[in-house]
Amino acid sequence: MSDIKAINVFAGILENIASGVWLSDKSDVIYYANKAVEAIAGVPVAQLVGAHVLTGFGETTLQYFKPLYIQAKETLRPVKYDAISVVTPGRRQSYQSGWIMPEVIDGTFNGMICTVEDITAKKAAEKGEEKFKVIFEQAPVGVEQFDQNGRLIEANAATLDMFGINSIESIKGFDLFEDPNISPDIRTDIKKGKSVKFESIFDFDVVKEKRLYDTTKSGKMYISVYVSPIIGDMETPRGYLAHVEDISERKQNELEYRTILGTTMDGFWLADRHGKMLDINDAYCHLIGYTREELLNMNISDIEAMENPEETALHIKRVIEAGHGRFETRHRRKDGSIVDVEISTNYTNIEGGRLFVFARDISERKRAEEKIRYVSFHDTITGLYNRAYGEEEIRRLDTGRELPISIIMGDVNYLKLTNDAFGHEEGDKLLKHVGLLMQSCCRNEDIIVRWGGDEFVMILPKTDCPAAEAVARRIKETKRGAIVDTVLHPSIALGIATKVNNKDDVYQILRAAENRMYTAKALESSYNQELIIDSLTQKLKNKTKVVGGLLQRAKSIFSQLGSRMELTDKEISDLNTSLLLHEFGKIAIPDAIFMKRGPLSPEEFEIVKQHSETGYRIARGLNDYAPVADTVLSVHEYWNGEGYPRNLIGDAIPYLSRILLVVIAYDAMTHERPYKFTFSHAEAIEELRRNAGKQFDPVMVELYIESATAVLR
Repeated sequence: MSDIKAINVFAGILENIASGVWLSDKSDVIYYANKAVEAIAGVPVAQLVGAHVLTGFGETTLQYFKPLYIQAKETLRPVKYDAISVVTPGRRQSYQSGWIMPEVIDGTFNGMICTVEDITAKKAAEKGEEKFKVIFEQAPVGVEQFDQNGRLIEANAATLDMFGINSIESIKGFDLFEDPNISPDIRTDIKKGKSVKFESIFDFDVVKEKRLYDTTKSGKMYISVYVSPIIGDMETPRGYLAHVEDISERKQNELEYRTILGTTMDGFWLADRHGKMLDINDAYCHLIGYTREELLNMNISDIEAMENPEETALHIKRVIEAGHGRFETRHRRKDGSIVDVEISTNYTNIEGGRLFVFARDISERKRAEEKIRYVSFHDTITGLYNRAYGEEEIRRLDTGRELPISIIMGDVNYLKLTNDAFGHEEGDKLLKHVGLLMQSCCRNEDIIVRWGGDEFVMILPKTDCPAAEAVARRIKETKRGAIVDTVLHPSIALGIATKVNNKDDVYQILRAAENRMYTAKALESSYNQELIIDSLTQKLKNKTKVVGGLLQRAKSIFSQLGSRMELTDKEISDLNTSLLLHEFGKIAIPDAIFMKRGPLSPEEFEIVKQHSETGYRIARGLNDYAPVADTVLSVHEYWNGEGYPRNLIGDAIPYLSRILLVVIAYDAMTHERPYKFTFSHAEAIEELRRNAGKQFDPVMVELYIESATAVLR
């Protein structure tokens, strides 16, 4: 065949194949492009020919292609590109695949041969059969040419090496349509002139078994095949070009990739540079609630809960520019719920750009962080803000636009008494009720802080002094009508101060509120003590019905004893007060023990014995009643030293305590109790005398008997 005739044949092939082919010289100027390129580029071939590859087109056209072209030129090695995003010279967005293959003559760059839209090495004929041979032989993948009947005409060295064939002559005439590795449906599409791309497992043992041709290989390999027709004048195939690539290594990598992604507990997905999902592992499907098929039709922006689509696109752009990213965000599950995730992503420029994204569920960590943050700024007992937060808010609100700003400082009355006498659990309950009380009297924008110990601070922005005083009145009024389950009714002393000028020091305002609070506390002290006594008396009445009778009966006895013992009015008053405070101590005894019928266990009796100390602590906590605290503590001390809690003996026991012990013992014997039967007067007197000198002061026993007999008479 003459050179001119060969050139014409190859030119015809290039002009009629579906794949685009274009060529550039060693100066990177395009000197040829086939009709398929014209269709792909969207501009006439005449507009392409003569253009410089690296400078003759817009930035969006060259953005991804230019570095690949330079790579091929510098390395003198073919470069494959697959599905890169390109804005064509005709301003059409397209995804393109192909090869960039340098023409190398005597080891130097002599031009470039490029295919577009497919990954098949095309025979190119622009300068004759020799140029086509260069393209054909230098293709790094298998290229096969078949006639119109599907008989093999030519195959390059890569094909022979791939299939373990020693000579092209041994496989010439091989029938494409008899290849057992091609399914019947694909054969039909090829005969119809369709371009077909498929992957298949090529079985060398089947080739040997059917004696299709001689091969030195055995076993199986994965291949990727692209078959395109060579269209003749009648638009019917006059031959076929096949591109064959051994993808066994890729398939093995995919298997390993799938294994890794299948075993990792983190979610993973692969996306293109626009955020479209291309692959997803089971862990992410489970996390997000969508199936893999559903996610493959979605974009990252469809699941992003913290950004709108435009913001997500901008975020992706920043990741692409940096090449990687690590951040926290929130994703929306299929059921609408939100999950916190930590994203770790890397971007590579392969196949038009790929985002490799790992997503870790950090919901538990976020909840833990939120809990830590909450604890950092909240009081654990009341749930109100703590002092650290309060001080920060005072600094934040100390601006002219928040004036006037009022501060109310409150101090819970008798918190220490509650803690000491009834335990910290009761104290905590009291603090909670005070906190709820203050919250119920404030606006949403007001800030309530447990300042520390028994102190609270209310920060009221844009509130003048009269308005703050109205808040304080509401607290006092609400407190009086509140129904609570605390031992002591909530009571709080309040102090108010207001900052009206921006130059005023807000901390001086805080100190002024504190000073006024302490003044109020001192002025209200006696009144509050009476409230405490009333509150405890009511609690005691609710607990036992006998207390009222005991106090009334004891009052008559104390009057008689006072005459016989020449007691002062104060001592008689102290006896009544001490008995009441002693009875208050019983409030702390659990009802199950206090109302128990039958004898107490040793453990239960130890709990009962604590009521003397509880009464003592109540007395110590009330300034007006502190002088009788020691009398209350010693009520159950025995004359012989076997009493409690201090094992005092004889005259070491306060004499008023010795009187109270006899009074309480007689009343307990002669009046109904859940845990014992009732004595008659005579039986009770006999019991007192039997224990005189042991449990009771003998002198006090006789004086009491005389007094009790006089009262009963």
